[in-house]
Amino acid sequence: MYELGNWVAIAAGVLTWGFLIDYLTGTPWHRSSGGRLFVCGLVVLTAILTLVAVRLVAGEYPGHEVIRLAVYSAGALTIAVAWAVHRRVRCRDRAHDTSSSRGRHRS
Repeated sequence: MYELGNWVAIAAGVLTWGFLIDYLTGTPWHRSSGGRLFVCGLVVLTAILTLVAVRLVAGEYPGHEVIRLAVYSAGALTIAVAWAVHRRVRCRDRAHDTSSSRGRHRS
């Protein structure tokens, strides 16, 4: 079972790279905040799964712990910033929806 889990993790790493490249080259992701946020999350997932897959294939290698810390830290920071941006956009959109709906109901 453990070995099967390793192969699934490696396959997931390969699949996320394919999806990331396809999404970046095949969609206008940069035109919307939702698309940009999705790409941030997908890049983090791809980096983490790549790190796991490389470790499973190559075993322990020099600098692994430093690279692991850097990837996980960058991932956490990226997700935190993406979440903050998402919350700001939601609040702005909610305020815009509230103000525009007030204007429609007036007679």
